[in-house]
Amino acid sequence: FTGISPSGPYQKWNGKKWVTDTAAQHAADVESAEQQKAALLLEAKAMISLWQTELQLGIISDEDKASLIAWMNYIKAVQAIDTPKAPDITWPIPPAGDA
Repeated sequence: FTGISPSGPYQKWNGKKWVTDTAAQHAADVESAEQQKAALLLEAKAMISLWQTELQLGIISDEDKASLIAWMNYIKAVQAIDTPKAPDITWPIPPAGDA
């Protein structure tokens, strides 16, 4: 028993003091990034579903086609995110005005 509480969720006792368990912290950051990536992709794919159907049927408007292209570029940018680099990730911004 140390009588000293750890200062955060990723602390481990090194025999003398509490230190940050950087491996555990990084693993949690990566897991969080993977969850965020999956959520962003799910949201984006839901956004484009109707437009894809309209495109396949040949009834998509030029405005919706432009939105579909913008969202597909966003999806590609999200898919390219390298989650092991978490927490140093800059997430792409979804297209504006289409949601």
